[in-house]
Amino acid sequence: PQGAALPYRHLRPSRLIADEVNHFKQTILRTSVYTAVHHRMLKSEGHSVCEPSLRAVLSRATQPVTEEQRRAVMLQCRIDYAHVVRAQAETGAVGQRIFLASDRQRWDADQAFMDRGAVSYHTGIFRPTSPHGLCVDFWLLVDASLLVCNMASSIDWNICSLRMAHGRTCHSWVNHTWPIYTGSY
Repeated sequence: PQGAALPYRHLRPSRLIADEVNHFKQTILRTSVYTAVHHRMLKSEGHSVCEPSLRAVLSRATQPVTEEQRRAVMLQCRIDYAHVVRAQAETGAVGQRIFLASDRQRWDADQAFMDRGAVSYHTGIFRPTSPHGLCVDFWLLVDASLLVCNMASSIDWNICSLRMAHGRTCHSWVNHTWPIYTGSY
């Protein structure tokens, strides 16, 4: 996102999506101050390409990366509830309600969040796996007080670019240039 955030400042959701996001915040989240988590496993042909993808991303960092930052970034492949609680403590967001957006490739990991009170977009007017459902997830992730995401995800790249254009951060984000992948994920 470094240097790429300028055009993102002008993006807004359509009225239809904005209305659905606001409805979800009022009726399901019941708050506008929340932590959002994007579970992104990056599976390809039955195996995760997350770790190699994040190593590639870190190799393209536009700033020096400490060992602590490197470890924090690698945790993005296996975001668990304890990781999010630590992120909340580090950023002063302790106790915030958790919104979970997920690619639904690890139901057990998603369920662990839901069992602890997290909410996910699945009760609205759009199916969560539809393009419209993804748009609702996208804008809920953008609007969060704290975002815990995955730097190897192209969706998170866009979300964090938009957040940075509005002066917000993404937890454990390291500015980098986007790697060129030779395969699908």
